[in-house]
Amino acid sequence: YNLTDEGKNHIESLSGKTKDIRQQPKIHNLIIIENKSGGYLFYRKKKHPFIYKAAFIYGKMHIGESVDVAAKRELKEKTGLETEIIFKGNVYLRIMNKNKVLNHFLFNVFYGKENTITEFPENVYGTYQFSIVDKIKGDCLPGMLEVLKLVKGKGPV
Repeated sequence: YNLTDEGKNHIESLSGKTKDIRQQPKIHNLIIIENKSGGYLFYRKKKHPFIYKAAFIYGKMHIGESVDVAAKRELKEKTGLETEIIFKGNVYLRIMNKNKVLNHFLFNVFYGKENTITEFPENVYGTYQFSIVDKIKGDCLPGMLEVLKLVKGKGPV
């Protein structure tokens, strides 16, 4: 038998044993942007499951995109920025809720600097602002500040 492309994609979402649809990890790009004052670009998400939490810019890769192209697209899509970003490595992050996995991410982590733009328009994804870590640390998506420590060379947490 032959499957359509849609059928092949559907098969990829099923358990090999039970054939039940199961949530699959997705590959995301996480982009950390620092300004000359030592602030970082955070956005407050407008949607669940992490509504109102502050996070660095991140988003899913699309099928067929290279890692670099996907990261630049996410940055531009969410903020309008087209600044240079550098790949810093990969981080696996698992977020728990009451001993159950809420979400898990494989992040391709990028870092860049932006010194000219200070204000960003609100959009469907959230609101954006540069902030120093001390002002936002109690309100971040779990794992964001740990990733920042790794990127800034402060070692594992």
